[in-house]
Amino acid sequence: MTTLLTVQTYPSIRAALGVLVDSNLLPDPVIQLDLYAGRAQSWLEAKDPLWATRTGADRQHLVNAVVLRCAGLLASVMPALTAEAFAGEYNYSQTPVDWTARAAALMADAEDEVQAVIASEDDAVTATMPVMFSSAKPYTPGGLVGGRGR
Repeated sequence: MTTLLTVQTYPSIRAALGVLVDSNLLPDPVIQLDLYAGRAQSWLEAKDPLWATRTGADRQHLVNAVVLRCAGLLASVMPALTAEAFAGEYNYSQTPVDWTARAAALMADAEDEVQAVIASEDDAVTATMPVMFSSAKPYTPGGLVGGRGR
């Protein structure tokens, strides 16, 4: 099965979650689970049935979308680590991340990326429509609008 998520896109998934997320915190086998990568790809296929035929900038938008969607799915299960210390030699603390809000933001960003492709396609179809279809007066039984034509 062809998918837009590959080992080469996993660093982008981690980066979408935060600059401190690395392969130790989020290993490849976790990303590859159908629960995350599979669901992200299925979501894209439902949103854009023509996804496999997209090229250039449209394809990059779709790669971004599936990366962001996968990151959004993973955000809901990220650990809430805020501080750690190792034998008095090393201390670390950070502001807690609201992973629910981060997941929602990532999902919205993924939707925006897909809409950029779909909307540009809709614009292209509208641009090729003959003008007469977009500006014709409505038909009314008994004649034209305004009473003329009887």
